[in-house]
Amino acid sequence: MRASAVFLTVVFSAVRGGTDHVTVQTEKNVFLGCRQNVTLFCNISTTHKHFNILDFFWMNSSQEKLCTHSGTPKKEASDHFHCQYTDLQQLALTIQSAGNDEGGEYVCKLFSDHGHDGAKTTVVVSECPEMIPDKISPRGVSSQLGNQASTLQRKRTLVLLLGALLLAFP
Repeated sequence: MRASAVFLTVVFSAVRGGTDHVTVQTEKNVFLGCRQNVTLFCNISTTHKHFNILDFFWMNSSQEKLCTHSGTPKKEASDHFHCQYTDLQQLALTIQSAGNDEGGEYVCKLFSDHGHDGAKTTVVVSECPEMIPDKISPRGVSSQLGNQASTLQRKRTLVLLLGALLLAFP
């Protein structure tokens, strides 16, 4: 009976990784205003002083890696996202000038020779106003200006007609 209890403990420890494990912690929710900068911190917690990181990264809800402990992997992401890694302690993801598109879930994941873990942060950005010039083509802008000019012309014409009618019938 005693031998089966020892065997069961050894098997259970092997499945869980024994005491050799690492965890990561992040803030659960982050709230910020439109176009503000925010830094998300992913902190490593472990009982080991020496361990090897195989992969340590932040990714968005589309599963796109935004930054890793070895640098920012995508050039197009680097304009908005910046990373800072502190050896065996922390990976910080900074989102610059966050807008509507940057709101959502971000996941930090760590893979090491002593285990793996992940944690999620939800970023909530207050609603940013739409930027009309970014959404309209040059042709659309000129037609909008044309519509505004024709509306102004119609108002002027109406004022002139009303004035003429008032003068015609005293």
